[in-house]
Amino acid sequence: MTDNDPLQRPFNRHLGMVRAGKPGFVYALENHGDHPAALFALAEATSEAILHRSLADVSAVVRHVDAKFGEPLIGRATSRGCIDPDAETDAVTLLERQRHALVPIMVEIVDESRTIGLRATIEWHVQQPILSR
Repeated sequence: MTDNDPLQRPFNRHLGMVRAGKPGFVYALENHGDHPAALFALAEATSEAILHRSLADVSAVVRHVDAKFGEPLIGRATSRGCIDPDAETDAVTLLERQRHALVPIMVEIVDESRTIGLRATIEWHVQQPILSR
């Protein structure tokens, strides 16, 4: 468990969010009831996990979200996502130069039949921690 582990957040634990347990997917919810707030929470947690895998030692807050809900999901909802390689490279350069950057993470929430229930881009404002002198 780390400070950047979204599964340790009380709200995500309350929802019953777990690791997806299958390749290419990040997290899952069993009892989401196809509720938009539950699907959005799954997307946000997924984007945070992906962000911290790529840029481990940064502080981050969500700056902007562009989301579109799709078809109703049946059964288990699982999440997958990625950082565009060019955006990641740009973020690393900006972090070195300016100590902060905006990083978009693309996320999809799908059910077992791969029906897309939510597609979102979650943009994070990241900054390097200030070290004490």
